[in-house]
Amino acid sequence: MATCCFFPQDGLAEMDIRYKNSQEPVMDTPELELAKFQIETSKQIVAWTNTLIAQPEQLDELERDIDQYYRNAAGRIVATILHTASKHAAIDERVDDIIENASATLRKSVGQHVVLRLLCGLVLEVSTLYCAPERLKNNRDNNIVTEKRRGLYPELALYGFAKKIVRRP
Repeated sequence: MATCCFFPQDGLAEMDIRYKNSQEPVMDTPELELAKFQIETSKQIVAWTNTLIAQPEQLDELERDIDQYYRNAAGRIVATILHTASKHAAIDERVDDIIENASATLRKSVGQHVVLRLLCGLVLEVSTLYCAPERLKNNRDNNIVTEKRRGLYPELALYGFAKKIVRRP
């Protein structure tokens, strides 16, 4: 299963995507990712055909391999679209709006690591902004109230990940 990493730069809503254990960005544009996929697939079709000729009884396994191959490709394309969209100024503005319109008062954002799984099964390790809730204090003796409150991952909330986040230990 492929794994990618997102790294926000300078505290902005912009996220860079890297494959795990790689220092170089690998997520170009969706168009470049698709072009790479087309080249890889042309080579893979020859290998699949040769496998089926040599072992026709392996059709079921080959079909599962092809299905997984296309799911991984779909995940890579989704990741590049997310990468490209996250660089757009309109996204920064919408992230700011999410923070300003939050139902709770939030502290200044800090970087956090979370893990996301896309529908295709691609796992993303994300370094993104997190806004913790402002601490509540008891007015009488200035003690911190122990009420559990949720913070906000504004960048991820924008893309609908807000309820599906698992924090990394």
